[in-house]
Amino acid sequence: MTESSSSSILLAGSDNGSDYYLMKVDTNTLEVKARSDIQVYRDTVINEKSGFLFAVVNVSGKYRIGKFSESLVLESSSDDEVLEDTFINSGF
Repeated sequence: MTESSSSSILLAGSDNGSDYYLMKVDTNTLEVKARSDIQVYRDTVINEKSGFLFAVVNVSGKYRIGKFSESLVLESSSDDEVLEDTFINSGF
C-alpha cells in the first residue's frame, strides 16, 4: 500500500476477491474515489515517479509493467512480459 496524498491511499484492491485493480481510497470515509479499468497483480508494488504510477498489470492474461496517470488511467504498458511479482524500483 502506498500513500498517494494526505487525503487518500493507493492500493491494489478487489470487489470480488479474484480481480484486483488500483484503487484510490479516501482516508476519512474509506470510500473508493477512483479505480483503474485494467487488472493489476494482487501483490504488485505500486511506485510513483514523475507524476505517474507504475504497477504490474494483467493484459490479456500476460503480466506487463503498466504506467498509470494519477487518475488511474492506464497510459501505456511494456511490450515485454514480466513475472507477476516483479519489484518495481523508482531509483533510476
